[in-house]
Order: sequence, then C-alpha cells, then structure tokens
Amino acid sequence: MAESSIPTVSFDHVSISVAVLDAQLAWYGRALGFAEVVERYELPEPPVRTAVLKSGSGIRIELIERGDSERSGEYRDSLDMTPSQGYGHWAVDVDDLDDAFT
Repeated sequence: MAESSIPTVSFDHVSISVAVLDAQLAWYGRALGFAEVVERYELPEPPVRTAVLKSGSGIRIELIERGDSERSGEYRDSLDMTPSQGYGHWAVDVDDLDDAFT
C-alpha cells in the first residue's frame, strides 16, 4: 500500500460498559472533568442506556449500561484479562492522581 493511500486517522472515543450509568456520569465528570454530555441513546430491548462524554481537552468516552450485564470476573492484576482477546483497558493522564480519586 502506498503511503498516500493511508487514511488520516484520529481518535474518536472509547466505550466502557458500566453497571450504573448515572453514578458513572457523576464520577467521570467530578474526577476526570468529563462534564459535557454530547450524546445519549436508549434501547428498550436489550435494555441499554448510553452517554458520550467529552472532557475539556476534547477526549470522548462512551459509557454503556446494559440491564442484564455482569462482571466477567475479578481482576487482581492488569494481566489477568490477557488470556482472552478483546478490549483490555484505557489509560489517561491526570495532574494529581490522589485528587482524581477523592
């Protein structure tokens, strides 16, 4: 493939499955500055609610609450999820880690 045919790619968002959407909306806004809700979506079946949040610096995350979802396991180590393929984690930098968790 010639270099000129490589598309320009930019980051749009990451999606995270959550247990309680409203609680996570509050936490991501308070702890990490994802205060702007740019999109919401709901489905009756399966019961799904989503919200796309945007930080002051433009990073976007989508939080998805599915009524019948459950945790697939407890992870004690960041490598515990590596035996199966798929999404592992996302990472952000914050100025003060302790402050972000208070």
